[in-house]
Amino acid sequence: PAQLKENIQNQDFRDNLLKYLEDVVKEDLDLFRDETNDGTSTASDIRVSIQETDSITNEVVPACLSTPNPALDDFHQIFCKDVVRLVETSNIHKHSTTCYKYSKGKSDTSKTCRMRMPRVLVKTSNIDLSTGQITMRRSHPWINNFNEWLISACRSNMDIKFIWSGNDAKALVYYITDYVTKSTLAFHDMFALAQQGVKSIEQQRVTNSIDNAIEKSRKLVLRCYNMIASQQEVSGVQVASYLMNYDDHYTTHTFRNLFLISIENYLQAEPSKAQLQEKDIDEERLEDMTTPIDEEQEEDTKQTEEQFLLEPTQTKNGA
Repeated sequence: PAQLKENIQNQDFRDNLLKYLEDVVKEDLDLFRDETNDGTSTASDIRVSIQETDSITNEVVPACLSTPNPALDDFHQIFCKDVVRLVETSNIHKHSTTCYKYSKGKSDTSKTCRMRMPRVLVKTSNIDLSTGQITMRRSHPWINNFNEWLISACRSNMDIKFIWSGNDAKALVYYITDYVTKSTLAFHDMFALAQQGVKSIEQQRVTNSIDNAIEKSRKLVLRCYNMIASQQEVSGVQVASYLMNYDDHYTTHTFRNLFLISIENYLQAEPSKAQLQEKDIDEERLEDMTTPIDEEQEEDTKQTEEQFLLEPTQTKNGA
């Protein structure tokens, strides 16, 4: 970032940087309108566009249509129309309660949208030489930043941004990490949903008390599970992966499954086996040390003892 701030002092660098950013990041639909359009959008045009978008949404969802075929002769015109429909139906911001979740307790006039909408209209892109802040041209206050190729391929909403400063990079890394590691429902939320399931089952018991205890328990568990699962947030990518039966990971090698319970039982049993083996070895060594003499060795020993006992004892007198 420090080097970029030095480079923006150069006019050629600024022009090339702005040209690059305008080619990648779009903040309006002026480039995709018909050639008869003068390239500007007024407030009335925006209201008409939103009304047309609502009517289009009732007929067909552009995000469900296939991406235009690049091999078509009129691909450019079809592509521009496709981008306009996608942006107008899925990439124009509309305020909701989540926009003001950080403005609780404030009056309606002092509340601010955390998505920074509506955004200021800018006639031409420019760079502030003192601060290095980049301001892109914009003729529509409610459109989220997009790239035409990405939105046509992904067919979903987006809000792309050029990472200019170190603070922006750190903030985005934190946001992405926090988003992809978002935890499931809080413990107290799960209890509240389970309580709703219990209440609904109790209301059914008043009208129907024929079921036995096992059936009532089964319905209670199933109802609580459905209540919790219905409130569980699941990403669109995860839903598509389940529907298409895709794998949830990609590896360069093939691995075998490890059953942890069997491994745990094995590790717990091994010390006992080792102790028993050591005990058996000690007993074998003791048996080797106390092994009885065979019959031949015993007979030789007896003869030696007898000869030793029968030897005459000679005295000094020779008697």
